[in-house]
Amino acid sequence: MSIRQKEIYPGENSPYQNCKLGRARYGNILTEIVSTYSDGFVLALDNKWGTGKTTFIRMWQKQLDISGFKTVLFNAWEHDYQDKPLPAILGELKSLIKNEEGELHRKFAELLKHARKLANKVLPSAAKAIAKQFGLDEPLQEITKDATEGLSDLLDEEIEDYINKKKSLITFKTALSDYATSLNENKPLIFIIDELDRCRPDYSVQVLEQIKHFFSVPGIVFVLAIDKEQLCNAIRGYYGTDLIDADEYLKRFVDLEYTLPQPDIKTYCTFLSEQLQLGAFFNHPDRVARLGSTNEMENFNDFASSLFLALNLSLRQVEKIYSGISVLLKRTDNRSYIYSELLIFLFYCRVHHKSFFTDFMTLKIETQDINKRFLEIIPKGRNHDSNRTYLNVFVNLLYLNESMRTIRAINSLVSVDENQLPISNYPNNLGYSDNELGREIIDLKERYPYLSKHHQRLFDSISIFSNIQG
Repeated sequence: MSIRQKEIYPGENSPYQNCKLGRARYGNILTEIVSTYSDGFVLALDNKWGTGKTTFIRMWQKQLDISGFKTVLFNAWEHDYQDKPLPAILGELKSLIKNEEGELHRKFAELLKHARKLANKVLPSAAKAIAKQFGLDEPLQEITKDATEGLSDLLDEEIEDYINKKKSLITFKTALSDYATSLNENKPLIFIIDELDRCRPDYSVQVLEQIKHFFSVPGIVFVLAIDKEQLCNAIRGYYGTDLIDADEYLKRFVDLEYTLPQPDIKTYCTFLSEQLQLGAFFNHPDRVARLGSTNEMENFNDFASSLFLALNLSLRQVEKIYSGISVLLKRTDNRSYIYSELLIFLFYCRVHHKSFFTDFMTLKIETQDINKRFLEIIPKGRNHDSNRTYLNVFVNLLYLNESMRTIRAINSLVSVDENQLPISNYPNNLGYSDNELGREIIDLKERYPYLSKHHQRLFDSISIFSNIQG
């Protein structure tokens, strides 16, 4: 078994061959959009952290490359140690011609000349960085530095300065558009920026501002792969106030927004169980021979996907839970009962309800308090089938709690009524009668005659694992 799923990369000739989420159709939609509006615009691909944006854009970039587009994938987070994004963006543009000769090199040199002038006049602090980035000699760096020193208090000089800045910006954008369209006359350059929402707030805002003011030209389509909520937080952090309408501010820079639809969680759970090789445990011959079941992993994935879908977990959150369970199963005897629903529920709590998990595993929750805490965690709006599943988890929690306390056996949870029918001694709010809950407890005891011993092993395994941070 593996501790985490393998990195997913696009196929060489079939970009989405390793995608288990059916996202090729979304790549086709985006390709059609950038082909239709090729004059240049900014597209935001807005999805929460952990939903697989980076994996998707790698595959989409490969699809674009195969379709004849020139593309750049720029990880902003990897470059925010720099003060200014302008040199990094220009460096990515230069990388497109590293194997080219002649006219494109001449046009990039022309673009770089105007970029230096622009930096001198509009962004003085970026001028030296550009000189250093592209290997200009020290005297030129010093000239650049000298050119930025001194401010004029005279109005006519300020006006002249404004006119020169405007001219510099126009000539830079003209050279940039000429360079971009020369790369591929029939298709726009697709410049994808990932992880912008993870950068320093000042760097994130600078990237947005410079795309808007300097790089918004015909022939370039910028794609921002972002979590808009997090990027809005960065914008508010940059301006130092929660009063700014960050969403409205962001609209100044973004022309179109697209959100990848929610993937099929069941398919993803099945994929994770294969990637993490959980079948080595569930389908082990000794286990199948002992338990007589060949669909245990399918049932495991069914419950996991139904719970995670109801809780609206991200792909990364699902992967984290599956990775933790994989580590535990690796040190679990192949013949052991594991009570899938209980195991999944506790690992979910370990990540998302740490207070409950810690209190439960340290026996700080009294049995009579489990009901309230349990109902605070499980999804609202449950149907009858899901209620039956949660009832099973609930009963296992009760018995695990009782078993570990060794105060009383399972019989303390059930008695008989005047009709000699089993009745729960425990109040419940799950929509089932006391007789139904009592019957479930008796059924549990009959199905697993050595339940207490099995629960003890499971509890011990989870207790050991709970000390591992991840």
